[in-house]
Amino acid sequence: MLTVPFGAEPADSVLGFVESAVAAGHVIDVEGASMMMEQACQAKKCYKQLDAVDRKLEVEGVGTIPLPFGHDPTTRVTNFLHQARQAGHRIDATAATQIMQGACGMRKCHRPLDVADFQLKVKDIGTLAVRFGEDQKGVPPFYF
Repeated sequence: MLTVPFGAEPADSVLGFVESAVAAGHVIDVEGASMMMEQACQAKKCYKQLDAVDRKLEVEGVGTIPLPFGHDPTTRVTNFLHQARQAGHRIDATAATQIMQGACGMRKCHRPLDVADFQLKVKDIGTLAVRFGEDQKGVPPFYF
């Protein structure tokens, strides 16, 4: 439930509600947030507008990550990294973390970006480890 405490700015309360919903896995687009704002402003005096502008993060030499209002930035960055990989770009864990920091500077982030190495334990052989961003084609094949 959206609550606007006494003395609080309705836009701040609506934004907090949207961010909590996004953190819980929901999507509230600009239209939905605008309806909430409209109802909140009917009940309380509003002094500022809701900052519901879509943002874009430019990644030099790779492309643009859309960061729409009410959507999870981590999902957007992860999708971008997968698409960049498919297009032949090699983005390591350090660069991916920097990209995520840029996105989190534009939109509130609720989940970290997983840049951990992929590890697969192969019985009686050892562990296959693939670093984040590493080309898996360069990893020696295992036969099971």
